[in-house]
Amino acid sequence: FADLAFAGDYSVLSLKTNYLYQMPKGSVDGFVAVELRENWEAPISELRGDLFRFGVLKLDFFLSRYVWIKINGVAQEVLGFNNEKEYSFNYPGIQSTSAHDIGDFSIATIACVLPQGKHTPAVGFRIETKFPNTNQDRGLGPNTTDVILSILTTQDFGSFLAFGDFGAGILTAPRKLNEQNDVFTYGFGFIWKLKDKLQLAGEINGFL
Repeated sequence: FADLAFAGDYSVLSLKTNYLYQMPKGSVDGFVAVELRENWEAPISELRGDLFRFGVLKLDFFLSRYVWIKINGVAQEVLGFNNEKEYSFNYPGIQSTSAHDIGDFSIATIACVLPQGKHTPAVGFRIETKFPNTNQDRGLGPNTTDVILSILTTQDFGSFLAFGDFGAGILTAPRKLNEQNDVFTYGFGFIWKLKDKLQLAGEINGFL
């Protein structure tokens, strides 16, 4: 971990898979972006349309070189429906041909417990809580509180970074009181630094 050649330079906002990198104690790493998802379907209401996300935020507060607090969230989401049938559902928060709501926010603690060696990857852990920011009456989010615990592994190969995120999630069942879904979470990703201001990144992640 201490030998990561591009420690703070491996920064891709859109990636959902977490990876280990280091910054000096007291550093703050922040990103703001916009996002468009065409023909997106809401997970619970099944409303469908083009989703615009404004103020996609990521803030990392480094308590030390090896421990940091991560805050993720979306300031505002707007779903434009593809046809009139999409907003005929009984959702009190929908008053027009689109729906809008604040996005989910989460806070996580990430720490490196095993530095990267010459032939071994860095290993760390993540404890994350997602808060019920969304309003289910607007149909965009589940309005649930979820907890995820995972093990992170990261390996630096010069200008190429490979990483994985494996763990367990306790997800609130949005339509059933006092019930939860226990899942196995996984993620694999890479970041390839082609030039000083150009990176190629990819990932696959999900849960079982």
